[in-house]
Amino acid sequence: MIFLLDEPWLLSIAVCIVLIASSVLGYRVDMSTRINEDSHHHEHITGLREGLFVLLGLLLGFTVAIVLPRFDERRQLVIDEANAIGTTALRAETLPEPQRVRTLELLREYVVVRRDFATETLLDQAALDRETQRTKALQGQLWQQIVAVTQQNQTAVVATYLQL
Repeated sequence: MIFLLDEPWLLSIAVCIVLIASSVLGYRVDMSTRINEDSHHHEHITGLREGLFVLLGLLLGFTVAIVLPRFDERRQLVIDEANAIGTTALRAETLPEPQRVRTLELLREYVVVRRDFATETLLDQAALDRETQRTKALQGQLWQQIVAVTQQNQTAVVATYLQL
């Protein structure tokens, strides 16, 4: 089952097969019992079918209502992080030369790690832990870089960089 969750196209095919099989099974039950010919049973089945569609509609509506705020929050967090990385890169351009190059390299590597974090850690706890450790290590290296800059000179440029 986990394999189907890893591959959405396989899950779609499996759902289609189940739907087709249930339709064929329902048709065969109908043909063997002739239940649609009896108007009393036909009304019960129609009511049951309509009730199931209402229930399905409610489930879909509640699911969307629960998931939508989390999606919006996650999207906003991604935008905030991208803005913070962009601001840091722009401010890193103002640093003295040896630290500027190293800081920009670390930021490029940080972007790759964060991209991998977002795409590869959906269901794998080990990958989540590994990417979290890589993120923390790069953040530590970026902080060590700015500490080295501040120890060398205490200018307004460095103070502006630290305002992140």
